[in-house]
Amino acid sequence: MIGDTILRGSYASSPDRTYRARITTELQKRGAVGVTAPFQGNGSTAQALAEAKFDGGFQVAIVELGTNDFEGNVPASTFKTSYGQLLDKIRSTSPSAALICVGIWRPVRFGADYRSAIADSCATRGGKYRAIGNIYDGVETRGPAGRPAAGGISDDEKPNDFGHSEIADRILEIIDDGR
Repeated sequence: MIGDTILRGSYASSPDRTYRARITTELQKRGAVGVTAPFQGNGSTAQALAEAKFDGGFQVAIVELGTNDFEGNVPASTFKTSYGQLLDKIRSTSPSAALICVGIWRPVRFGADYRSAIADSCATRGGKYRAIGNIYDGVETRGPAGRPAAGGISDDEKPNDFGHSEIADRILEIIDDGR
């Protein structure tokens, strides 16, 4: 898994309630050997491309990037280039991995150019895209602001436990479809 702030689990009530932990637990039940997160942070996709180290041999590669680029006003064309290069880097080390690309964590009404860049780049490389903007749009999937949470005091933007659960379910649907 590679992703930005929400992969790290900021503002879930505890680390075991994040979408990453939920997916990891489910994959381990299915016999997955290990789950790695070579980049999970506040940076752009270009930063992830520069910093992430892939050992290869992945069966599944989950990429959740783009929200920070959108928030940082990185031009969508620049983002698409970096995102495509990152997917190529994953494919070069794990050519047969199931590739899952997750959309940006923002309302559906924003970032259509980013969502298209992610979906198109993923499809070009044989992956499957999964949007999460409609999960963001559900008021019950974020906040409430001011609650003690993993990573500090929660805000009203990042997913809460229910939001993380919904994201995990959305990603696991693709993994289940690929069996």
